[in-house]
Amino acid sequence: FFSLFSIIGFAQEEDNERSNFKFDPSKIYIGGSLGADFSSNGSFIDISPLVGYRFTEKFMAGPGLIYRYMSFNGVGAHSYGAKVFSRYFINESVFAHAEYEYIDWQPLQIDGAGVISRAKRRQAGSLLVGGGYSSPLGESARINIMVLLEVLNDPNSPYRNRSSPLIVRVGIGL
Repeated sequence: FFSLFSIIGFAQEEDNERSNFKFDPSKIYIGGSLGADFSSNGSFIDISPLVGYRFTEKFMAGPGLIYRYMSFNGVGAHSYGAKVFSRYFINESVFAHAEYEYIDWQPLQIDGAGVISRAKRRQAGSLLVGGGYSSPLGESARINIMVLLEVLNDPNSPYRNRSSPLIVRVGIGL
């Protein structure tokens, strides 16, 4: 009987906290990454914008989009997807980061004769966890450097079978 009233009281406290939530546009975070690599044999382009909300001084979360293009010796493939991220600041500069992304991608493959072609499209979910460092870049911008590790190890993941299990990202946030 006491437990039932405790549960009801806890639920009412949570409802009150939620009803007191006031959206503040100044807490919106806009960021992401833009990367490119061009060589005589191929190219790689990554455009990954995200929008977050600072729920507290230390915690933010939100959605993002993913677009990547890779080509090698004239054969190209597109990848696209979506992600949800969360970031917790341990202090002003150091943060823990986690994100789940779902991507539809098409790997390039090389046969025994060295002919490059597009493999069958794949879909995969990836859970990336790690941390980073954030430093001011002017008055309102910050540069973020992250080191992440993919922990789900989905056999269709684009992060599988890489030369390094670590994923390094550099981005800018406003």
